[in-house]
Amino acid sequence: MSRKSDLIISKAQSYLLRNFHSLETFFVEINTTCNLHCAHCYIPPSQKQVILSFKDITKALSQIHEKWGNSVGIAITGGEPLIHPDFDRIVRKLSQYGFNWSLATNGTLLTKEKIHFILDNGCKTITISLDGDERAHNIQRGSKTAFKETITAIDSLIKEDFPIVQITSTIHRDNVESLEYIYLLVSKYGNQLQWRINPLLFCENSQINRLTMDTVTYGKITDFVKKVKDDFEVQIKLGEKNPLALKHKEYLYSEFDSCSAGINTFGILANGDIVNCMVCRDNKLGNIQDNISIESIWNAQNLERKGLCERHLESKKSLFSSK
Repeated sequence: MSRKSDLIISKAQSYLLRNFHSLETFFVEINTTCNLHCAHCYIPPSQKQVILSFKDITKALSQIHEKWGNSVGIAITGGEPLIHPDFDRIVRKLSQYGFNWSLATNGTLLTKEKIHFILDNGCKTITISLDGDERAHNIQRGSKTAFKETITAIDSLIKEDFPIVQITSTIHRDNVESLEYIYLLVSKYGNQLQWRINPLLFCENSQINRLTMDTVTYGKITDFVKKVKDDFEVQIKLGEKNPLALKHKEYLYSEFDSCSAGINTFGILANGDIVNCMVCRDNKLGNIQDNISIESIWNAQNLERKGLCERHLESKKSLFSSK
């Protein structure tokens, strides 16, 4: 497929999304507290100790269910969701409503008992972060044991036949050489895993910790995807909507040229703010405590302004101004 053809398809997709504007996924950031200290975390340091109350979570889920039934997928995220004091109650509430829901976790606290619990209560997809070989992953996660605990969790999920297990790797200049290692690691699981590679996004923590994405690193990532995509059993995706791809012939490996935030997904942050994107978290549309429904906020979207995520644009500006 040519770049011109891909652009035409991308525009058609964006047109359809804007016109139908159907909510497909509602994310719930139940906390920003975490047991790790990840160098690339998009949650600003000033917002790290926030917990969304069970009452507010229930209020949001109730409104979603009342308007959309259980047709909307619920994405539970954090922070590390498993350390929320009401995690089990939240899971039971999701099951009560019959939602198709997913969980994003660092995997270090995911015991066999917890796997059985979330599986029995309707969780269909679990996403676990893995950012390199043992040394690279532990450095990025700020833990000496994170890698081994994460691998143990992945093994347990596979043994329990969890419906969908996705590995997500945040890649930058310091760990890009680990792609081959992760490739060999996840390939042993065959088609039991999906693998998503996310080039580093510009954020406060990545600046503080001096993590870097540059054109050379991005080229290594896309070259790697191109090399292994045809003979790799595991489903592999390059993080969508990354503007850096616009500068490369590997542009076609990005899923879309525009952002779906506010078009078919939005959600709630741990402080109760309703936003289109967990990364562009300052763009507040409302708050769960406000006297306005989630449905009203969703219907008030200005879809003509939709496009690339602001953090992606900041990443692009940072990259191409630092040659």
